[in-house]
Amino acid sequence: MNPNILVLSLLMLLTSSVHAVDYRVDRMVDGLGVPWGMTLIDQHRILFTERQGRAGIVDTGSGSVSYLSGVPAVMAEGQGGLLDVAVEPGYRSGGWIYFTYSKDLNGRGVTTLARARLQGQSLQDWQDLLVTQSATSTGRPAASAARRASHAAAKPSSRTRSGSASGLTKLRSTSRLWRW
Repeated sequence: MNPNILVLSLLMLLTSSVHAVDYRVDRMVDGLGVPWGMTLIDQHRILFTERQGRAGIVDTGSGSVSYLSGVPAVMAEGQGGLLDVAVEPGYRSGGWIYFTYSKDLNGRGVTTLARARLQGQSLQDWQDLLVTQSATSTGRPAASAARRASHAAAKPSSRTRSGSASGLTKLRSTSRLWRW
C-alpha cells in the first residue's frame, strides 16, 4: 500500500472525530506596558508580568488592574526584563509564585529564577533560586524556566494569551472557559 494514502487515510479518520468549537476573544484590559507572562492565581484573577519590571493583577470580571510592590530591579533591555510567571500545581493563596527575570550583574543581564509569596498587593519573601551564568549584553534569557520550575503545565488554570503589546485577551469557548 502507498504510504501517502495510508497517512492521508489516518488523517481523515482522526479529523473526522474532532468537533467544531466556536471561540470568542474578549479584550480584558488596555493600557499595559508589554505583558510578558501570566498565570491565574484564582478563578477571577490573573497575575501578569510586564517586560519593564512591573507585576500586576487583573480582575477578570471587572478588568481592573492593580500593580504589586516587592518586584526587584530588572534589566529590561533587548529580550530581557521581568519575564515569565507561574504558580505551583494546586496553588493556594500565600503559596509560592515563580518568576524568571533578567538580573543586572556587573552591567550584564543574567537569567534568574526566583520565587515570592503574594500578600495583599505585595510580593514578599522574594528569593533568587538560580542565577545562571548566562551573562549577556543582548538581554536574551530563556523565559520559560519559571514554568518548568513550578510544573505549571501539570495543573494549569485557564487559557489566556497576550492579545497585543498593550492589553490582555482571554480565549473563550462559547460554552465554557477553556482549561489547559
